[in-house]
Amino acid sequence: MSRVVKCSRCRRRFRENAADAAQWNVVFKAGRVTGYLCPDCQSDEERLEAQVNEATLDYAHGAILPDGRAWVPFKGEATA
Repeated sequence: MSRVVKCSRCRRRFRENAADAAQWNVVFKAGRVTGYLCPDCQSDEERLEAQVNEATLDYAHGAILPDGRAWVPFKGEATA
């Protein structure tokens, strides 16, 4: 059974086919997922941080480390 993803602030459910699905943010603390934010609940600073991360990080080559933390290389970095 998969876990239902909900916004950590308003509890709105994430729906993959929704028009705003790409605008949801995953919240990390020390490399671990601690929550999710829907577009309506994100502050301007959180939106900007997400844009900077999208421009500089290569999410397609990220990995989950043995201790459960997420790791994502910078775009252009060599990956092993």
